[in-house]
Amino acid sequence: MTTTKTSRRAIMAGVAAMPIAAIVAKSARASAHSADRKLFAIETEVRDLKAKVHAACDLHTESEEAMAAWASRNPRPKMRETYQAKEREVDDFIRALLAKVKMPDPNADLKAAMAEHEQALTKWSNRRRAAEANCRLDEREAAFNELLDQMSALCEQAEKIPATTIEGLKCKARLVELNDHEPCLALSIANDLLTFQVEDGEATLQ
Repeated sequence: MTTTKTSRRAIMAGVAAMPIAAIVAKSARASAHSADRKLFAIETEVRDLKAKVHAACDLHTESEEAMAAWASRNPRPKMRETYQAKEREVDDFIRALLAKVKMPDPNADLKAAMAEHEQALTKWSNRRRAAEANCRLDEREAAFNELLDQMSALCEQAEKIPATTIEGLKCKARLVELNDHEPCLALSIANDLLTFQVEDGEATLQ
């Protein structure tokens, strides 16, 4: 869970503050009647989701910190040290079993310790699950991931929409930054740039 969480959380830290309203308004005005309006609509949705992601991230972090504190107060049980039977004792015990002669099991202490540890571990696991439910860890993690999935889905839509103006390309570039420098979306921009045509000294997208 740690690796996935860490990579997804990078989204929250990597975006510099931008004059959001001004950028979107300017872009929308520049291409109000172009095919790029779908891209601008997606950007607006992604920015709205980004604010929700920030809030969800804060709540999830709160739950993780609560569980870290719980774990420090309730360390995972360790099995106690046990008597280590010698090889000769084990051999004698096996011969006694084959001869149907009763003899103390040299590993009796080990078996008892294992049973005790399993019981202690079960109780500890139950307490941990109760603590996770109490701080809503799973619920908040699911909400956080759902918002990230929604952002990714929107950016996948944008990836498939060819930009038809410079403003459309800029919009895609902002989406790349908003979604942790998504490589597929960045490749989409490169593909769009390959369609540039220059007519009368003016660059256009075909």
